[in-house]
Amino acid sequence: MKVQLDFFRWTRQNLIELLEACTLEQANCIPEGLKNNIIWNAGHIHAVHQILVYQLSELPMIVDKPFIDRYITGTVPDGRASQEEWDQIKGGLRETTVTTTEDFVEGKFQSFTPFSANYGPVKYHFTSIEESFPYNNLHEALHLGYMRALRNKVME
Repeated sequence: MKVQLDFFRWTRQNLIELLEACTLEQANCIPEGLKNNIIWNAGHIHAVHQILVYQLSELPMIVDKPFIDRYITGTVPDGRASQEEWDQIKGGLRETTVTTTEDFVEGKFQSFTPFSANYGPVKYHFTSIEESFPYNNLHEALHLGYMRALRNKVME
């Protein structure tokens, strides 16, 4: 898991640097022809991480159900997230980068609820945190790429 935790921290570091370089207006912008924005992608990363890593491990999540409901797969932003929400997402991503690493080191991930997820045309079945966590990392890196493209589009 050391390598997976390294990938997690490196991706999060890049993600947080990207977020810090954006204004609220840029982060809220939904470019023409697209359906989401930087804030939605960041919130989505935060929500899915909490589900894949904490909820499925039967550990408390730091986000509430309304937050999950706003950012889960299939939702779309309205482009009007507040500064408070933006700060909550950035702070939550910072906090969970540290706490997730600490929780692995402390051995807190003892149970796991199996689940299945699609990645392209393939359906994967995960039965442990050791299987789920690399999927979380892949998911976060994928959305970081989307966010970089969105940043370039809104800064044109």
